[in-house]
Amino acid sequence: MQVVFLAALLLALSDGAQYPFRDTSLSWSDRVDDLVGRLTLEEVQDQLAYGGRAAAPGIPRLGIEHYAWWSNCGRGYVGAPGNATAFPQAIGLAATFDKNLRFRIAEAGGIEGRAKHAYFMQHNDQSMHKGLSCFSPNMDLLRHPFWGRNQETAGEDPYMARVYADYFIRGLQGDHPRYIRMNAGCKHFAMHSGPENAHNGGNSRSNFDSKVSMYDMRMTYLPGFRQCAESGTYSYMTSYNAVNGVPVAANKWLLTDLIRGEWNFTGYTLSDGGAMTNMVTSFHYKNSRAEACAASLNAGLNIDVPGREEHPYCLTIVENVHSGALSEHLVRERLKPLFYTRMRLGEFDPPAMNPYTKYTLDMVESPAHQKLALEAAMKSFVLLKNKGVLPLQRNHYANVALVGPFADDTKNLYGDYSPITSSHYKTNVEDGIKQIATHVHKARGCNDPTCTHYDSASVISQLNNVDLIFVAIGTGQAVEREGRDKYDYNLPGHQKDLVTDVLSHAHNKPVIVLLFTGSQLDINFIDEDDRVSAIVECFLPAQATGNAIRHMLLNDAPGAVPAGRLPFTWWHLVQTYGDINNYDMQAGDGKTYRYYKGSGDPLYPFGYGLSYTHFSYSGLTYDHIIQAGHDLHGSVVVHNEGHVDADEAVQVYISWGDNSLPAPVRQLAWFDRVPIPKGGQKTVHFTVEAKTMALWVNNGWKISPTSMKLYVGGQQPNQARSVGSNVLQATFTVEGTKHLQSLVG
Repeated sequence: MQVVFLAALLLALSDGAQYPFRDTSLSWSDRVDDLVGRLTLEEVQDQLAYGGRAAAPGIPRLGIEHYAWWSNCGRGYVGAPGNATAFPQAIGLAATFDKNLRFRIAEAGGIEGRAKHAYFMQHNDQSMHKGLSCFSPNMDLLRHPFWGRNQETAGEDPYMARVYADYFIRGLQGDHPRYIRMNAGCKHFAMHSGPENAHNGGNSRSNFDSKVSMYDMRMTYLPGFRQCAESGTYSYMTSYNAVNGVPVAANKWLLTDLIRGEWNFTGYTLSDGGAMTNMVTSFHYKNSRAEACAASLNAGLNIDVPGREEHPYCLTIVENVHSGALSEHLVRERLKPLFYTRMRLGEFDPPAMNPYTKYTLDMVESPAHQKLALEAAMKSFVLLKNKGVLPLQRNHYANVALVGPFADDTKNLYGDYSPITSSHYKTNVEDGIKQIATHVHKARGCNDPTCTHYDSASVISQLNNVDLIFVAIGTGQAVEREGRDKYDYNLPGHQKDLVTDVLSHAHNKPVIVLLFTGSQLDINFIDEDDRVSAIVECFLPAQATGNAIRHMLLNDAPGAVPAGRLPFTWWHLVQTYGDINNYDMQAGDGKTYRYYKGSGDPLYPFGYGLSYTHFSYSGLTYDHIIQAGHDLHGSVVVHNEGHVDADEAVQVYISWGDNSLPAPVRQLAWFDRVPIPKGGQKTVHFTVEAKTMALWVNNGWKISPTSMKLYVGGQQPNQARSVGSNVLQATFTVEGTKHLQSLVG
C-alpha cells in the first residue's frame, strides 16, 4: 500500500507546478483557497479528524503528504526517537527571571526539532512526535500546590506568563519573513490549572467545570493566552475542562467570540486528546460522536485530537453535513488555517527557498546547546536559606555525606515532557558532589522519591566522620505530573523521617538541603531548624544537574552565583492556598501574592531568592505624570556591593492608590536578570506598559485617573522574609481616562 501511495505522490509532485497552491508568486490566501477547494468533502473530513496519534492522511492525487500535528517542544524536542538536548522544566526556567534565556531555549528546541524532522522526512517517517507543530508552550498558571502539572507552568503570575509566552513563541518560530521554523501552540486554553485526579474533591480534568468570573478570567487566567495571539502563535489547544458549564472544546465564546473576534487570532484550534469523548462520556454535554464533533466545529474548533478511540469523533463530518448539523462551507473554512500553517512551514514551496530545510542532525545536542543547558540549570536554582556556608571553599572537604532519594537519581531530575538525552551528557547530584570532596559517602535511604520504604540505618551510618552533609530530596513523576496530583503538602513518604535522622546525627556538621520539586511542599521544619545551613530549590534541572550544582556550590564558573527567584508564593500552611477546585482569586484571604489580604506572611514570597553578594538600589528616575494609555519609562542604578560577580533579578511592581478600583494588591510590571560585576553598578532601564495598569471594570478594560505606587528592587516591597536589599518606592500620577479594547485578556 505504501508503494502505491509513493508512486501516486511522485506522479503528483512531478505535475505539482500546475497547481496554484504550489505557485509561490500567489498570496498565501489564494494558495490556501485553491488547495482546499480541490478537496472532496471526504478528504476534508479526514484532515479535520486526525490531529493526534495518527497523522492526517496524505492526498496522493495532489502530491500532499500526510502530516503529524502532535509534537511537544516546551523545553526541547520531546518524544521523537533519538536524543535531544533536555533543558530544565518550565517552572525552573520561570525562576531564572531571564527573558532572553527563555527565547534562546525555545530557539534551540526549534533548531533541534527542525533538524530531526528533516531526518524523519528523508526516511518517509511522518508520525506522532516527529512533526513541526508544537503543543507548546503550557500557559496554565500555578494556583495550588496539589496540581500535578505545576512544573510545566511559568508560575502564578499572569504578567510573567505573558512575557515568557512572547519570548518562547518568537524564539521557537524564528524571524524569517516568509517561513516559520516550527509553530507554537498555546495550551491549555483556558481556565485549566487542576485538578487532574478525582481524589481532589471528586473532580478530575475529564469532568471539572471551572466556575470563573469574567473579572478573574480577564485579570488572571487569560492574559498569557492573549499574549500568545499578539506574539503570533499559530494555534491554541483547548483544555479538558468546562468553563461555566460549557466544555471548552465546544465553547463558542472562547473559541470564536474571544480569540477570533476580540484577539484577531487567525490560526487553528485543536482539542486536547480525547476531549470530544469527555463531552459524551463525562460531561454528558452531547449524546453521540456526531453531536460532539458538530458542536465543536460550530463553536470554532479546527481539528480534533482523538484519544485512543478506534474511530475519531470527527469521522462524522460527512454525516453531519448531510444532516445539516454542519455546513460544507464551515468545515472547509475550518481546514484553511491548517493548510496555511503547513504552507508557512514551507511544505508546498521548493525546499531551496526555505533556510530551515537545511538543518541537519549535527545541530542536535550541539556543544552550544550543551552549554545552554548548563547555563539554564545554574540560573534556575533559588537559594532559600544560607547561614554563610555557601559558597563552599574549594579543595576543602575530604569526606562528605550525600543522602536522600535524589542522591544518584537521574530519571526524576527531568520532570514530565522532557527530551531523552544522550547518556554521556547526563549528570546527577552525585556526579556533581564527587567533584567537591575526596570521598562521598552515599545512602539513598529510599528506593525512589515516593519513599514508601525507608532504611534509616543506611542513612545514619554514612554521617560519621564527614565534613559536610548533603540531603537530596523532592518529588518526581510518581508524586506529581500530568494525570497525577499530589495528595497532600508533605514531603513524600518517609522523607521527613530521613531529614530528621540527618539532623539528629549531623554532629554539628553543616547540612545543605537540595530540593527537587515542581511546586511547593511543607518544608517549614527544615527552614526553621538552625542545624540546616542552607536550602536550595533546584526544581527539575534535567541533564546538566550535577555540573550545575557543583558550579553553584563552589561558585567556580561564570553565572554560578544563585540569582533565581521563586515564581510562586510559598505558604507555611496548605490551607492558605484555598480549595484547588475554587478558581475565585479573591476567595477567603485571596490567592497568590496579587490578591492575598490576610494577616500571615508566607514562608517565602513570590520573587524571593538569596545571593552570595549584596545589592543596593539608587538613582530611580521615572515619568512622574503619564496620560492614561501611555507607558511609564524609568531607570534605576543597581550596585553589586559584594566581592563576587553576580546576576540580580530586578523586579518592578505597581499598586493602585484608589481603593475603590477592582485592583490587585500589587502586580509585577517588569523584570529582568542583569549581570553586575563585583563592586560595580549598572543602570537598568524599564518600561511599565499601559496595559499592565489597565483593570477590568464593568465589562471593559479601563485605565482610570489615580495615584499609583511604583516599587523597584530585587524583591517585593514590605516582605517579612527579605533578600536583604532595599526596595525603592515612588508615586506617579495617571491623568485622564482610557478605555481599551481587549488589551490584556
